[in-house]
Amino acid sequence: MPLATGKDALVSTGVQTDLAVGAAAGVGGTVAPRPASGPAAPGWRRWAVRRGTGGAAALAVFLLVCLGYGRSLGYGFCYDDLHSVAHNPHLRDLRRVPAFFIDPSLFSADPHQAMYRPLLLVTYAVDWQLGGPGAAVFHLTNVVVHGLAAALVALLAGRLLGAAASWWAGLWFAVQPLNVEAANYVSSRSETLMAVLVLGACLAYLRYRETGQRRWWVMTLAAGLAALGAKSTAVCLPALLAACDRLQGRSWRRSWRAYAGALLLAAGYVLVTGPLVAKALGTPVRSLSSQFWTQAKALLYYLYLAAMPVRLSVEHAFVAARGPSEAPVVAAVLCVASLAWVGWGWRRRPVVATAGWAAAAWAPVAVVPLIVLVNEHRLYLPLVGAGLGSAVLLGRVPRHVRLAWTMVLGLLAVLSWQRAPVWAGELTLWADAAAKGPQVPKAHLRLGDALAAAGRLQEAEAAYRQALALRPDHPGVRNNLGSLLLSRGRLAEAEAEFRAVLAADPRVTPAALNLGQLLLRRGDWQAARDIYARAAANGGTAGEAERQLAQISLRFAGDPADAVRQFDRALEQGQTGNTAVWCGRGVALAQLGRQAEAEAAYQQALRLDVGYAEAWYNLGNLLVAGGRRTEAVEAYRRAATAGTSELASLARQRLAALGQ
Repeated sequence: MPLATGKDALVSTGVQTDLAVGAAAGVGGTVAPRPASGPAAPGWRRWAVRRGTGGAAALAVFLLVCLGYGRSLGYGFCYDDLHSVAHNPHLRDLRRVPAFFIDPSLFSADPHQAMYRPLLLVTYAVDWQLGGPGAAVFHLTNVVVHGLAAALVALLAGRLLGAAASWWAGLWFAVQPLNVEAANYVSSRSETLMAVLVLGACLAYLRYRETGQRRWWVMTLAAGLAALGAKSTAVCLPALLAACDRLQGRSWRRSWRAYAGALLLAAGYVLVTGPLVAKALGTPVRSLSSQFWTQAKALLYYLYLAAMPVRLSVEHAFVAARGPSEAPVVAAVLCVASLAWVGWGWRRRPVVATAGWAAAAWAPVAVVPLIVLVNEHRLYLPLVGAGLGSAVLLGRVPRHVRLAWTMVLGLLAVLSWQRAPVWAGELTLWADAAAKGPQVPKAHLRLGDALAAAGRLQEAEAAYRQALALRPDHPGVRNNLGSLLLSRGRLAEAEAEFRAVLAADPRVTPAALNLGQLLLRRGDWQAARDIYARAAANGGTAGEAERQLAQISLRFAGDPADAVRQFDRALEQGQTGNTAVWCGRGVALAQLGRQAEAEAAYQQALRLDVGYAEAWYNLGNLLVAGGRRTEAVEAYRRAATAGTSELASLARQRLAALGQ
């Protein structure tokens, strides 16, 4: 059993202009209508020949995204997709949808990976109904959502900066290599879906400011609420609305009443969902002070990635900061402080408003401590601000320079095209990460997992040992190496790895479960029972230790009563969807003479899997003992059809004994 490894501002020059400050409008108030089209504003808007909605650019970038990312329909699931989508049983029944809104643990097959993202789970559940367990429909939805986001960026740029800017900002966002992860990684749909809804809220808000019609304000709040249901980072919406106002020449200080609804929405979301998520996640992964200094350093790293998106990786070689005295932290703080100082001096220039958008969109992930320190998909919404900022700057350069910048778009598109196939599957993803981060243990660990799943066991062992050389105390590496050695029949070496893990921390459940399996394979069921009992006492086994204890009581100890107790504990711990638990419970109940309960257990196993041959065979035995010959014949026939060769042979013998 593998051990889950988890995880999950641009400031530049511009031209000082006198910007008109519109009157503030409160919630439900009226504002003077603003024409949807007309002559371009002076100064930084002069490159836009006319104002426009950017509709043509939006359609073009949407089609470009669909064309560029269409090949991702052949890609598989990667990384967190495995626990949150591929192996998540909660997505397979649309009747579970209401529970998504009250139970964060339904986010994953692993309750410890809980997240409150109900709207995201709804889209996953719909994809599952449309395409089943395959990844194609999930990737199709990802492409469409990313295309919509790029189209909305074009529309927003058109509303704020003019028709020409809509083309640049939309195309820049569509071909940005930093967005490849968000577009191809199914689990990053939380980011793209949230961005689509936030951008929709901003466009509705601009329409409200132009017309004063309350329905647009309601649509702003509705889109903002939906965005929070996709990802909590949508709490930045009020600041983004302020950035939109600033780009249209309105003073945010005089418009604060217009943000009141969005502020109340964000505050209410934090108050309501905060306790749910905190209860599900438990202790934070690092202190707030460590998080602050780490993210100060991360900001500088993100700026570097935005400027040079050439060594992208799912697992960057980035370490947490231990304190403010580290040289990278000092450099990052000085850089950020200087950018803030320049921004304050240029605060009336529109490019600072776009930098403010990027900073506000990034701020939520900088505050909350997460397992993974930096991620490319976290830049998705901040990159909207970067795209708007680049459009502002291009409005101040000569035409021939703008033409030269089209070459930059082409280069970005090439980099994105080359980067996308890395996300085709676990093997390509982690091979790339290990090549770019040879000093990162997690990259080699996950590469070993991918190689083992592909049957390339010798290469997998080499990857695990490379990870172990980098971090000898890593429990996940030792556990997964032990699992590999166990599968290759090298029991003594595997046992040494499992016991090394448990000696360092007896609470590492996967290592305990694997050691128990090894001992059972040797025939030492008493020692295996002790290991499983300790694992069950430590908790966190999701019922697997209890299931194994039940099987030991049933098969070796001859104690069906204890087996029933252990099976019931396994069901209480979340094994209700495990057909083997119900079937084993039926066997134990039958041995105790509780025939009706045994039959009910077999029937439950068959409701979960109508082709489960063991349940049909055991049910046949039960029916024969009860004198129900006709029903028993049908059960044996089903077992003979669906079972393994050995079980099918036994079922045919039973049928022959019944004269069939």
